[in-house]
Amino acid sequence: MVAKKFDRSQFFRTTSGFDRDDLERMLWTLYWRGDARMRERVEDLIDPAQVTVTAPAPPSPKEVRRDVKEFAALARAGAYLARDRRVSPKERTRWRFTYKDHFTQSFAALTAGSGEEIRPAVEAVSTLITLACETEGFDYFRSEDPIEASKVVISEKVDQLWTGIGRALGPEELCRLAAVQIVHWERRFGWTRVGFGRTSEKESTLTEVLPHHLLTPDMWSSFTEHYVQELAEVGDKNSASYGTVSARTDALEPLNKSLIDRLNESGEDDRIDALLDNRGLTANGRKRLRGYQRALNPK
Repeated sequence: MVAKKFDRSQFFRTTSGFDRDDLERMLWTLYWRGDARMRERVEDLIDPAQVTVTAPAPPSPKEVRRDVKEFAALARAGAYLARDRRVSPKERTRWRFTYKDHFTQSFAALTAGSGEEIRPAVEAVSTLITLACETEGFDYFRSEDPIEASKVVISEKVDQLWTGIGRALGPEELCRLAAVQIVHWERRFGWTRVGFGRTSEKESTLTEVLPHHLLTPDMWSSFTEHYVQELAEVGDKNSASYGTVSARTDALEPLNKSLIDRLNESGEDDRIDALLDNRGLTANGRKRLRGYQRALNPK
């Protein structure tokens, strides 16, 4: 049953006979028994200059990480596709809003924190980005193109993540994490399945994002060391997050050429050799890089 509600004219007609004391008692009742929002509105009417709006506390990094890991586990288990009591039918259709909200909460926790306390938030954002990479080849949600449907621009999220890491954890840790992440996350044609659409049009490669964060020669040197090491550790393995070795080689080729240019200028031949011989790339990919290197140094 819908409760009766006065319209404006009825309200003023009913209260027209009230004196000041009656109106003050009504206002006091609303203020004293109302919720926080009601009290703030009454305070605003009484004295706008003294009203203070209390910002909500930032989410806990550990709680954000827990929620994101649960979301990712459910998605990988197929809970957003088939009948699963852990995910309601309504939530299955609203997965993209949940996905975007997890990003919002994770970055709120990352931005509000400092030092080591932001590590769980970094892990949360990383999990969400890795999940996006996996949707290229796996059906986790009821969508033909999940990332396009979600309207999440992954390269922008990585940019935001690297900014947060650099601020809170420092340049050396940024170099280490970015080197590992770019091996796993870089995509030649972006993170949508079809490669076109409003979301896809806004994407950049991570190779294009990286120079905005590596601001000194020392940072590039540190990044390169960690990058070559991560490539070697990945080797010739295929993975849900970074795809096949061939796809990874093609996606990372612009970055590899950029690194060869920089290493060539600084005369770091040993690091060039480590990149040219790296087993994390296909034989054809290494061959193309050697040809690129020879073109830079014709004999």
